[in-house]
Amino acid sequence: MPPHQQQAFSLHELLVTLLLIGILMGIALPSFSAYIRHNQQAVLVNQLITILSHARTAAISGPSLITVCSGAAQCENGRFWTQQILTFRDANGDGRLDAEETVLRADTLPGNAAWAWSNFRVRPYISFKANGTTHSLNGTFTLCENNDPIDGVVISITGRARHAKPHELKDCVQ
Repeated sequence: MPPHQQQAFSLHELLVTLLLIGILMGIALPSFSAYIRHNQQAVLVNQLITILSHARTAAISGPSLITVCSGAAQCENGRFWTQQILTFRDANGDGRLDAEETVLRADTLPGNAAWAWSNFRVRPYISFKANGTTHSLNGTFTLCENNDPIDGVVISITGRARHAKPHELKDCVQ
């Protein structure tokens, strides 16, 4: 008589396997969620650098100032930029979106994202001139989460944007 071969798992083997899978998932998931959070931060930083670079390029190729501001505040005021970032041709150079001015971009931010804009002249916007420099503004955009600074972008008066170092982040208190 030929030897009998096992064709299935026993209940004991199945339970041990499920226990090991549960332990491994318990170890892996917290680090995976931190990885996802870090990547979401990187996406937001890269999005802002892209917006600023696009505005600078548009200013170089066009006749008027290009202004970037918070769409949620309609460019009127607001150190905190949430919901939307507007880029537009600022014909009169006042930093506000007027009816006759052209919107070049309207970028949407995720619901929990907030950028705190800090600059020397305390303006709620940033403008780029035809030579690619800012309109006498430099400063720091700080990415805020629950009123804590978590990342940032620094823009120089020459118009160049770069990733901020941790000591360059500003406060997130409204």
